[in-house]
Amino acid sequence: MELRQKETQTKKKNVLIICPFFRPNIGGVETHLDRLIDYLGKNGYYSTVLTYQPLASKTKGARRERGENYEIHRTQWYGVGLFEQLETKFPLVFAYVFPGLFIKSIAFYLVNHKHINVIHAHGLVAATIGVFCKLLVNKRMVVSTHAIYSFENRKRLLKILVWGILSFYDKILAVSEVSKQELIKIGLPARRIEAFRNWVDTDVFKPRDRQKLSIKSDKKINFLMVSRFIEKKGVLLYLKAAEKIKEANFYLVGAGQLQREVDLLVSKSENIKYMGLLNQNDPKQCDTLLELYSLADYFVSPYLYDEGYSITLCEAVSSGTVPVIPERGSPPTFLSKDVAHYMPAEIDSEILTKTLQNLTAHPKTLESINKCRQYALKYLGFSNASIITDAYEINE
Repeated sequence: MELRQKETQTKKKNVLIICPFFRPNIGGVETHLDRLIDYLGKNGYYSTVLTYQPLASKTKGARRERGENYEIHRTQWYGVGLFEQLETKFPLVFAYVFPGLFIKSIAFYLVNHKHINVIHAHGLVAATIGVFCKLLVNKRMVVSTHAIYSFENRKRLLKILVWGILSFYDKILAVSEVSKQELIKIGLPARRIEAFRNWVDTDVFKPRDRQKLSIKSDKKINFLMVSRFIEKKGVLLYLKAAEKIKEANFYLVGAGQLQREVDLLVSKSENIKYMGLLNQNDPKQCDTLLELYSLADYFVSPYLYDEGYSITLCEAVSSGTVPVIPERGSPPTFLSKDVAHYMPAEIDSEILTKTLQNLTAHPKTLESINKCRQYALKYLGFSNASIITDAYEINE
């Protein structure tokens, strides 16, 4: 359990990253962490990740994985698939996710704290674990939120819990300006909170010549959705729209709790093209995803909640494709109306279908591709990551 990379040996600073979710689990947080440890390795940091084996699938990663600038320690936990069933019930999901990672993290920290420069917790469960580490041996503490808590719609206990936990942190990286403001509103000091933009590798996610794509469409317009198959992501709304808009192809990437419902709808429709679950760490699957981003005229994300920071929206824009999204949550703070098509904050099947039906008359143009691309190069590149390494330094 001893940390392989010692600061005295490498002259790199050691950051301990605690998060319940990491590859080979697939999702926005997992993608963000993949890119984070890659960025940190190129900028003077050695990352140690404490996480679980995937909680949402039977896929397994190595118990210990090592790279040049990182190591990952995965803990096996019970109840594969249970997380998605409990996801909307905060007390239950917290009680489920907390214990195993807490034990692993405390044991690891007791052995290795002398070699750790900063602790970076991701999400509320990891943030709680980080507090216990700090109480044992004080270190620089950074936490990233990956969700909007919407305290006005939740019980007061959550507000007290979040305030109590995050008060221990030296720097809070809020998932967006919306998140920052709600944290300030519950009494956390504004000077400790920074809103950050996510980032993509704009050299990877870029427009491709649509005439040269290996994926061919028999329709004049194409929609794409990349998502976990859970109700709040709006995947069923997307598929119901496909049933009514026969003149377009609806491409779908993902997997999840609603897999049976999705499979049934896909089997009944010729214009729904289910592409499976595409893993960006697999070169062939990643290439398929990149082609889909360029093939699509619009990227559809009909979420039914206050979205935190969907990395797929950034990937779509960087690939030259306009997202179609509700005007709520964090996206309006990082995607202007020049590069995103906004629907009303509250949507249903009728609103989404009407919106997409209207867009069938306006396929992707070279102008829209260039506008998205220039926006991504200016606002969605690697420079956004510097706010995280700045947070690791004591500059207050």
